[in-house]
Amino acid sequence: NGNWNTDTQLTKSTFDPHVWTAKSITLKEGEFKFRANNTWDVSWGTKSEFFGTAQKGGDNIPVSSEWIYDVYFNDVTGDYTLIPIK
Repeated sequence: NGNWNTDTQLTKSTFDPHVWTAKSITLKEGEFKFRANNTWDVSWGTKSEFFGTAQKGGDNIPVSSEWIYDVYFNDVTGDYTLIPIK
């Protein structure tokens, strides 16, 4: 929504401390980034919409239409996947 200071918290995996997930979240049309600790000191992004490898300080990740997604992110490799579920 253009509010870059609103966060959706991801949940740390119980089997890998670098894998984070969020289930059934609504992403609106626009852009987003992954960031650490609710600050912009460390953020990840890239220009690939549904999956890719985000780079530290990279571009915003596009979202072409509002949908409900399951989100997966690895904070070591930068790999992420958005799976549309509804």
